[in-house]
Amino acid sequence: MPAAVIAVMALFILYGILFSPRNSFPFGKNKVNREVFRWNILKTIHFDVYYPNGMEPLGEYSARIAEEGYVHIANTLNHELTQVIPIIIFPSHIEFQENNILLQIIGEGIGGFTEAFKNRVVVPFTGSYGELRHVLTHELVHAFQYNMLFDDVSGAAMSQFSYSGMPLWMMEGMSEYLSIGYDETADMVMRDVIYNDQYATLMDLTKLQVRSGYLIYKEGQAFYFFLEQKYGKEKIGELFRDIRDMGDFDEALKANAADKAGALQAEIGQFLKALETMHEKEQMVITYVPGVGTTVTIRGKDKVTIPGQPFGEAVFSMWLGPKPPNGDLKSGLLGKK
Repeated sequence: MPAAVIAVMALFILYGILFSPRNSFPFGKNKVNREVFRWNILKTIHFDVYYPNGMEPLGEYSARIAEEGYVHIANTLNHELTQVIPIIIFPSHIEFQENNILLQIIGEGIGGFTEAFKNRVVVPFTGSYGELRHVLTHELVHAFQYNMLFDDVSGAAMSQFSYSGMPLWMMEGMSEYLSIGYDETADMVMRDVIYNDQYATLMDLTKLQVRSGYLIYKEGQAFYFFLEQKYGKEKIGELFRDIRDMGDFDEALKANAADKAGALQAEIGQFLKALETMHEKEQMVITYVPGVGTTVTIRGKDKVTIPGQPFGEAVFSMWLGPKPPNGDLKSGLLGKK
């Protein structure tokens, strides 16, 4: 065998030794698999649900909430998946961290993940069925997103190696909103960041110029709530597809919102900024006057007036609409017990 061929083969062998998965972790930080599971599979119309042997109730519950989530997400985004999605359910977060689906070590703060290439959804069961529903539905939204980005023949397909035209806050914000709506936690976070002047603009979110990565989720969640209340549920999927096809968030937002992107951001900021002056036991009065707009009054003083009927309808629907952050608060405002 020629010496040149032997040298090339030696280089490939050396490369494999140095960069194999067994050597991809620092010394002492490799994954340890304490238990090897025997996996069962439960097939539904849209999913293949994998669960450990002996945990049939968990597998059946996961399959049921996955199909319920599918109907909700598909109706909102006006999109049907083009492939069956594998769902892997681990019986605890520790076993989830030890999975061999991802080579890298998973931190305690990661609640689940969805692969962009194989579109596999992987989540742990932490003992809370409510949390499992939230996390699994959140990850299913990502499965829909990847399917729309990479396998939807109705529009432009993005590269699986780069989809920089889609902001991260839109991906995560949509997943949060379509899994739990605009809940009390999101409402609390938005009030806190506004009161403490830590609110990130849409451009800040797009550039990842935020004080905390948590805001990517919660401000994105608030954006989709505002978008649906003001422009309708169908705009959620339309905006996502337009960003995919246009490759530009601002242009897609202008195409889906009657106002410019800056005007939409200004309306949200104007309203939330007025809440900064709120203190304990103070009252805030929100008044809509046809032909004038929506006025926020605190301590008897008008803080801001935002013109236009659509914004007024969106604001009142936050508390009185079909999906308020707190059902008891809605009942109280309507004088119901």
